[in-house]
Amino acid sequence: MSKSKMQHLRNIDSFARMHLRKEKKGKGILLVNATRIFHLNKTATQFIEKIIAGKDDEVIIREMKRKYRVSSDQLESDLNALKQNINELMVKPDIDPVQDLDQDILPLHETPFSAPLRMDLALTYDCNNKCTKCYVESPREIQELSTEDWKAALDKLWDKGIPHVIFTGGEPTLRGDLPELVEYAEDLGIITGLVTNGRKLKDKKLVDALITAGIDHFQLTIE
Repeated sequence: MSKSKMQHLRNIDSFARMHLRKEKKGKGILLVNATRIFHLNKTATQFIEKIIAGKDDEVIIREMKRKYRVSSDQLESDLNALKQNINELMVKPDIDPVQDLDQDILPLHETPFSAPLRMDLALTYDCNNKCTKCYVESPREIQELSTEDWKAALDKLWDKGIPHVIFTGGEPTLRGDLPELVEYAEDLGIITGLVTNGRKLKDKKLVDALITAGIDHFQLTIE
């Protein structure tokens, strides 16, 4: 497997997950908990890159000082401000999920995307509902990918720097390997979600298996 464009940190403050994808000219896109998107300039990207690498503030400041003609006090102030802004926006409800923060965060149009930030994966077109308004035509005679095929697809998505996948369909809970695919994606570092009609979630064993595998969120569609 080739080296992924994505850098990932789980549980930075006991519950959050950060994904950093470096773009052209050293700029970056930071995704926090798959709900907050930050467009970073080159300096902010380097700060976040070092945080994800597990370096403490003293080491980060020392390394940045070697690179730029800036005082330690200024670097410490910039680093603390960046971390504080991100932490504050992570816990604020009802805000725009795409953020510009002071001079370290760039407007959306100034950070070109090299790849999507999310990919929806239709595991199957089979369904245990017959909703007349469903966008999925049924029946569809399409051969489904095998478990290993889907794992290979997840590998490619991670290599391309896509940090978030949604398992959908049809009805994805009809696939017996759904928990296995969730676990595989989570082990790579991908945030996983599920779009389902919810009928099979009455099966406690399935729900427990999905939670154990690391599923991050559910979306129920009700007709």
